[in-house]
Amino acid sequence: MTGSGDVIWITHSSATDAAEYAVAVKELGLVPLHVPLLTVELLDILLPDFSLYKSLIFTSINGLKGFSKISNERYLPVYAVGEQTAQAAREAGFTVAGVGTGGAAELANI
Repeated sequence: MTGSGDVIWITHSSATDAAEYAVAVKELGLVPLHVPLLTVELLDILLPDFSLYKSLIFTSINGLKGFSKISNERYLPVYAVGEQTAQAAREAGFTVAGVGTGGAAELANI
């Protein structure tokens, strides 16, 4: 049982998402503390020739956001782990061909 003033540690790396969680935590009468466990950094990589591939799989919103920043390719259909990642893919201009909830291995069966 939690009491007034109890602290909830929000570990999400996105400040925007953490702010949304913080509002919900405050509404419960708790104190939000945003201390991310990780940070997301883009690497300088050489992208492959996407004409050799039939689709893309995104296992996280962070992966999708990173790809979207370094590539304008949007013609390949996308398979996404989780509906939130699928929705983010749609908003980024991708066509979502399938959504799985159990990880990338589940997507192999779609």
